[in-house]
Amino acid sequence: MKKRFFHFLTIFCVCLCCAPFITSCGDDDDEPKDGDLVEKLQGAWHFELMKISVLGQTMEFTADELKQQGGYAGFYDETLDFNGDKVNGMAYSVDKNNILLPWYVEEQWWAQVSFSGSRMTMYYDVTYQGVNMQLWTTYVKSGSRTATSLPAEADLQRLIPMLLESTRP
Repeated sequence: MKKRFFHFLTIFCVCLCCAPFITSCGDDDDEPKDGDLVEKLQGAWHFELMKISVLGQTMEFTADELKQQGGYAGFYDETLDFNGDKVNGMAYSVDKNNILLPWYVEEQWWAQVSFSGSRMTMYYDVTYQGVNMQLWTTYVKSGSRTATSLPAEADLQRLIPMLLESTRP
């Protein structure tokens, strides 16, 4: 019994001594730092797809489909041109892997940014006029679309009623 106790105590002491080395390798090393995200954002990104989920309904739209829908066209940018600390000529904010585009500052709509190859997706989980929605906008680094207007100003007064109407049976 005494031998078993000392064996356990030895293993416990070894584990205790190794713990600082094991715990220092946390998941936070995988999260991008502000400078990393800024570096990844640089260049022109062209709109590819928008996915909207509201009241249990999910819809996906290409740029052409959004233009045909009318009220959605003002809710995205055809091109996001990142140059240093500016997007389309205006300053933006970064916090780890989140970005606050200048046209969403008033609402404080931060987007979680992720990358997959030449694609960038911005994910928003927002509530507007009591309605919660999730929004994914996907951009590609290379493409044929060009900027045709200034940054989008979300026409939210028209967008939310249209979303609500499209979810009714």
